[in-house]
Amino acid sequence: MGLAKRSRWSSETGAVVTYPAYEMLYQLVKPSWKVFEYGCGNSSLWWSTHASEVVSVEHNINWANHVRAQRRANLQVLDKPRGVIYAPLPAEIALAFRFLTDRQVVHESAAVNEEHGLNCPDFVGYVATLMDWPRGYFDAIVIDGMARSLAAYLAGLWVKPTGIVVFDNSDRWQYGQAWRHCGGWALPGFDAAERAALELRSLTILSASRSWTTLSELPPWANS
Repeated sequence: MGLAKRSRWSSETGAVVTYPAYEMLYQLVKPSWKVFEYGCGNSSLWWSTHASEVVSVEHNINWANHVRAQRRANLQVLDKPRGVIYAPLPAEIALAFRFLTDRQVVHESAAVNEEHGLNCPDFVGYVATLMDWPRGYFDAIVIDGMARSLAAYLAGLWVKPTGIVVFDNSDRWQYGQAWRHCGGWALPGFDAAERAALELRSLTILSASRSWTTLSELPPWANS
């Protein structure tokens, strides 16, 4: 099935999302929502037309400048390049990050690891940027950037209890480890078959009805 049949193109921003994802987001997102994104782009522009506030953290400064040049008043793009330090990192979060980093499957190529968001050690500061806002501030957190295992874990702790987490490219094998951090979440009102269909279409939307507040509450697979 070609992209034109699987996806919907937004004429407002040029963002491409799958039909199921678009329909779900259209129903869920409210104009009052606040959104945090890992990785900026055309999706940032889409969110800025549907939400009241969008904060995007981006590791590529040139790309961040390109998106920032669109001059959306409610869109804030933050530069957080590779190696940026976030201090002090709370001990519990630091422990969880080390735990998840140790279990992250990586490629032998450093370039591939960075391209596919597998490089966790160099992007701790990037991921931790979310912590500059209080827990529950954001109605939606979008995972589409660096260090996705760490981002998935932190998103579950920081998103509003009634909010959602959007995990892009969830069908790619590179993100299997990160995707499992979201394994306890579900979207009320959609059965397992419908969720599976969404996952196969590469973008998964999850409710934050369950999140892990401590390292000990990570799902059972994490201890295997």
